[in-house]
Formats: sequence, structure tokens, C-alpha cells
Amino acid sequence: MRVPDDKNEIINFQKIAKNINPDPGDIPAIPGLDIYGETISLFGDVSGDHIIYIDFVKRFNIDDRINQAEKESSIEVSSKLKLLKNKAAILLSDVSGHSITDSLLNAMLHQAFLVGASYELSIYGEITIDLFERINQRFYQSSAIDKFITLIYGEIENNGDFRFISAAHPLPLIFSNEFNRIVSKT
Repeated sequence: MRVPDDKNEIINFQKIAKNINPDPGDIPAIPGLDIYGETISLFGDVSGDHIIYIDFVKRFNIDDRINQAEKESSIEVSSKLKLLKNKAAILLSDVSGHSITDSLLNAMLHQAFLVGASYELSIYGEITIDLFERINQRFYQSSAIDKFITLIYGEIENNGDFRFISAAHPLPLIFSNEFNRIVSKT
């Protein structure tokens, strides 16, 4: 049996971590809004901080989902999915620490969230708070006692309304053109 080379394993993990980080083209484009965010890691692509951009139309094929919901006579699901055509979402997470293990937890969160979001969109036509409750329970049961993840998930509409939930994460900073300053919503 061949023992893995630790250096190659770290390089492989860095490649995986790089692939879950958003590219500049992943930032959703909503007319009239500028969206920006980034994480700056201490050790290349490996980090305890993470960001996921969600352009619902591109990432989740909203038009196909709307058509499927209408074929199944799921009017409520179809109506909610149509609302997502004018929205984008952002998920920020922060694992306690900056090690490879912390980056692994973020990679796990990344996949759990996107898979869960896909199912929720098919079933409910929206991402619900229940998804975050389930993810929280799962991570609590499976990660080390000395590790924790904070996150904030928010959806922004093309009219500028921003709704979010926070799981022990600091509130977002929002710059308002109307007031020409940073404002925060609670």
C-alpha cells in the first residue's frame, strides 16, 4: 500500500479549495446594484473564510424549474421561482481558524448549501430558514467541539431590498447611494 505524500495532498486540497472560490464572473449582475465581496486568505487558497455568490438564473436554471413547476401544477412554487429572476444571493462563512481543516469545513458547507438550495428551490421555490437549521444541526453533530462556523446569507432584490439571516456572524455593511454612506439593516 502506497502512503500518500503529504505535500501532494496539500497541493490537491489547494486545487479543490481554489475551485470552490468564486471567479469574478460569478458575481451576480443586477441592474442598478453593485455587488462586491472577497475573502483574503492567509495561506493561498486555503482559508477559514468563504463566499458563495448565487445568480439564481444562471446557477439554478430558474426558467427550467419554473417550467417544471408549471407542468406539475405547482403554482406557488412557480410564483416564488419567478421572483428569483430579480434577486441574487450571497453566503459568507467564517470557520474559527485558518488551517486546512477549516478550509475543509468551508468546502463541506459549500457543497451542503448548494445541494440543499437546489432541493429547496425544487420543493418550495425558495431557500428557507429550515435549510440553515438542518445544516447547523449536521455540522454540530459532525465537526470537532472546538470548531464552529458563523455565516450570513442574504438575498437582494433589484429594487435594493436586502433580507438576510445571520448565524452568529457580524451584520453586513451596506453602502447606500441615497445617503452616501454605509448603513446597516437589522
